[in-house]
Amino acid sequence: MRIILICAALFMGISVSACSIYEIDVQQGNLLDIKAIEKLKIGMNERQVQFLLGSPIIKDPFHPNRWDYVHTFRPGKGEMTQYTITVLFKNNKVTKIDQSGEKFDLLKMPSTTGTVTTPSSGGGGHSH
Repeated sequence: MRIILICAALFMGISVSACSIYEIDVQQGNLLDIKAIEKLKIGMNERQVQFLLGSPIIKDPFHPNRWDYVHTFRPGKGEMTQYTITVLFKNNKVTKIDQSGEKFDLLKMPSTTGTVTTPSSGGGGHSH
């Protein structure tokens, strides 16, 4: 009888701990820098845009003048949010900048290292 009670207690302990599994924050896509986004202007050329925001996550071969930058974030067990910037070009110059999706605060987004993402002092969305 004592063994049954010990086994039941162990089973209950394991069952309860399984319900509280930690889920990490998940970020995917382009890590967008709010300062770089603010510098993005109509009339910039493709090289300037790529320097600020990095390579677009989507470069459609059927629409080569459209670059899409997509950032998704899902905190632990929370709802996923998405932020999208579409840059349209004509003759290698920006003609339209479309920002859509959830307007979450990019400055307060946790980085993959567990710290708060802050704007970089230059270079924007690319890494070395």
